[in-house]
Amino acid sequence: TNISFTGSLFADTNAVDPSGKDIEILNRYYASPFSSDWAEERVCIYAESAVPEPDGVSVTITPVANAIVTTNTYTNYVSGTGIVYKAYVIRPNSTWGVTGTATFSVDVEAAFEYLVCGAGGAGGTPYGGGGGGGVVSVGNVTLPVGSHVVTCGAGGVSASGGSSSVGAYVISAGGLQGGNGAINGRPCGDGGASGSAAGGLDYYGRSVAGGGGAARGYEAGGNARAKGERNAYGGNGAAAYNSTITGSSAYYGAGGGGCAWENNPDDAGRGGLGGGGMGGYNGSVGAHASGWGAGGGGGGMYAFTAPGNGYAGIVVLRHVVDIIEP
Repeated sequence: TNISFTGSLFADTNAVDPSGKDIEILNRYYASPFSSDWAEERVCIYAESAVPEPDGVSVTITPVANAIVTTNTYTNYVSGTGIVYKAYVIRPNSTWGVTGTATFSVDVEAAFEYLVCGAGGAGGTPYGGGGGGGVVSVGNVTLPVGSHVVTCGAGGVSASGGSSSVGAYVISAGGLQGGNGAINGRPCGDGGASGSAAGGLDYYGRSVAGGGGAARGYEAGGNARAKGERNAYGGNGAAAYNSTITGSSAYYGAGGGGCAWENNPDDAGRGGLGGGGMGGYNGSVGAHASGWGAGGGGGGMYAFTAPGNGYAGIVVLRHVVDIIEP
């Protein structure tokens, strides 16, 4: 059959590759406008428009309180063309318990890519669930001329994590503190989602352990798992979000691990990949988080078994400063 292109285009679920640079379309060719005979052709377009232009903006960042500002200029290559980025990283000057603020000023309206991560919540205690990882927001924002307040949330110390934000344009909530174990037959929650943390499980004739903390604001942590009468494994924290927006690979917003009943570290919930704190076990404390926006580990079975602290939030903004032609 003679196949001729009718001009019809159909959406393709694989339209954008993971780098977001190449666009694939699906052309469908019909024998005639009234025929059901057709053939398909996938076309990958390496669009010139996929290479962003330098914006010419001048950026000034002024720490206001408890903030550390670093920058990194690096080059990514797309189809032989070098895209030179400058990344601005704003974080608190302490890993937990301190909120960092700075002003981010631009002299012309300009677009920035962003990663904004809320701080992680502490674990719960006793019989504690893992702390929730801070919400991770990624995308693009256009900032008007002027100064904009950047806030980096405080890692939770026996508390939920603080929120991080870029003005009112992007706001990422902190992870919630892990729940305490239930008593006298009152059950608590399992592994939470939406940035929440898990509660401990009922220990009145049932299994005892904490669920794992959620990560990134949407991925649930693992529930505690039974290990015979009055015993249980702690739930694992959910894994973090990975990004190279700063120019190197890093993880953001892992969940903390839940505690275990027995005096055995192998039973405790592991922190999520990317720095979630490990849960305590029996008379041990929960481990502190070690990655941006990660939740702390749940404390063990006694009131003195403190939970792990959540880790500070962070804000990253980047823009294109130069293009290197092939």
